[in-house]
Amino acid sequence: MVSQVEQRLEKSRDQEAYIEISKQISKLAGGFYVSDMYPSIKMLQWIGGLRHKLEKVHEEADRIVGNILSDHKEKKITKSEPYNHEEEADDHQEDFVDILLKIQDSDQHDFPLTDSNIKAVLMDIFTAGSETSSTLVEWAMSEMLKNPRVMKEAQSEVRRVFHKMPNVDETQIHELKYLSAVIRETLRLHPPVPLLLPRESSRSCVIDGYDIPIKAKVLVNAWAIGRDPMHWFEAEKFWPERFLHDDGLHIDYKGTDFEFIPFGAGRRICPGMTFAMIVVELTLAQLLFHFDWKLPNDMKPEDLDMTEIFISLWKKTLKQAENSAVESLLLYMENLNMIKVLDLDRSIVDEYKVENDDLREVNIFLCQRIEELEDIVANEFHDEDPVEDNDDG
Repeated sequence: MVSQVEQRLEKSRDQEAYIEISKQISKLAGGFYVSDMYPSIKMLQWIGGLRHKLEKVHEEADRIVGNILSDHKEKKITKSEPYNHEEEADDHQEDFVDILLKIQDSDQHDFPLTDSNIKAVLMDIFTAGSETSSTLVEWAMSEMLKNPRVMKEAQSEVRRVFHKMPNVDETQIHELKYLSAVIRETLRLHPPVPLLLPRESSRSCVIDGYDIPIKAKVLVNAWAIGRDPMHWFEAEKFWPERFLHDDGLHIDYKGTDFEFIPFGAGRRICPGMTFAMIVVELTLAQLLFHFDWKLPNDMKPEDLDMTEIFISLWKKTLKQAENSAVESLLLYMENLNMIKVLDLDRSIVDEYKVENDDLREVNIFLCQRIEELEDIVANEFHDEDPVEDNDDG
């Protein structure tokens, strides 16, 4: 969905380069650096090589986004040429980049919109709108695998709401009350950006007895706030029902309830909050609607590694969940006799699992086949209802 903002990223000539840059950005953003502990000692950024790495990644990202911007400008010029055929002109649907370019040309604003401004907005959409959402999906699926009761309840709800439809869409997504509670509980325990974005004080002030000097970097620990036992009953427990009963029913993530601020609050609350929630809810609903999930090799839920690392809440290892995802997909396709249709050999997947320990790599691997799967899955479910829940699954 994020790439749709820019007329589908796969059409970009820099697709592979961008995927690699995205990995590097995520790695740099989630790492631990001594310079973060002592920001006043500028020399530490150079000694650790962080500054050089950031500049190198920024240069490549700027080049890629610049190419996207140039492509849109060229198409805009071509579309305006009188000799251009009407069907060719209509072939390019207007997207977010085109809208920004229109604003840039309008000259109706006090502050001009430069190419650098547009590139910064696009980078924000790509980096903040993809990794954070996928991280939240991973945590939600992991928590449901660790809590089979929650998995069963969420899956039953999704299949009940969409039982007459071949696929999940936005038309009835608002009826998934329990899945919404699962997402909120995941955000409470595992906010993708646990310290939110750094703030800088515009003037000296005192907050709760602490002196905050002007231009000081201030971090808000949303992770700790979401686990505060003074505000949350059994704060360390994954219990989505807390958002369906009593006081929890009215707790929202939009910045008005300060015990729950995964997206921040105030004027600088995350601008992509609504978009992110739609992406996550649709993704989880699709996964629960079409697939049955379980841990591999008779693993017990309590043995699933839920370790968190660094600034962005990633797992230390997701190999167990990775294997579960691949095994579940293979089992599902075998049940529908789809292996031969897709020409997808089990040995290929087994080899891929050994070489790739990161679930994000498996996500990419699976997404490469999503267009093939969509038609087949839709046809299968058009003739029969989704698989019913059972005690084993």
